[in-house]
Amino acid sequence: MAGLAAFQGTNYYNKIMYMENQLETIKANLPYGYEKQIAKEVGCSQGTVHNILNNKPASARSTYKAKVLNVAVRMANEALEATKGVSRAAAELEILHHGSAS
Repeated sequence: MAGLAAFQGTNYYNKIMYMENQLETIKANLPYGYEKQIAKEVGCSQGTVHNILNNKPASARSTYKAKVLNVAVRMANEALEATKGVSRAAAELEILHHGSAS
């Protein structure tokens, strides 16, 4: 039984580490001033946003957690789509430029 408990503890630890890595990826793709923007949209303090996105123990039971995470994911996706749009536009312009030069 102790082996199973140790395995479950390891599995829980792995899930926590995976979630922390996901949060870091999301935060890395958020625009400047995101804590203030999210706080305003959700209706909570910047400190609450900071604690939730940094997975602080104080935020574990926050009523704002789901809303903050949803807004953060949406904002990160918007930034990702904008980046993809820039890449697509640059690629198309490069094709157009090289195509017209021939």
